[in-house]
Amino acid sequence: MVMSNQLNPGMTISINNKLYRVESSVKVTVPKGTPFIKTKLRDLTSNEVIEKTLN
Repeated sequence: MVMSNQLNPGMTISINNKLYRVESSVKVTVPKGTPFIKTKLRDLTSNEVIEKTLN
């Protein structure tokens, strides 16, 4: 299992039994609150790009 801070562009991950390739990932830190990772994922079956926020 890969932690959210270990995501690199080009990696292939599985979410809900669907395969995605990581297009980009950016760590966002806010002054009040916990940091999170914003990612752009490409679905390998339909080839569409989605944006997902991971904690």
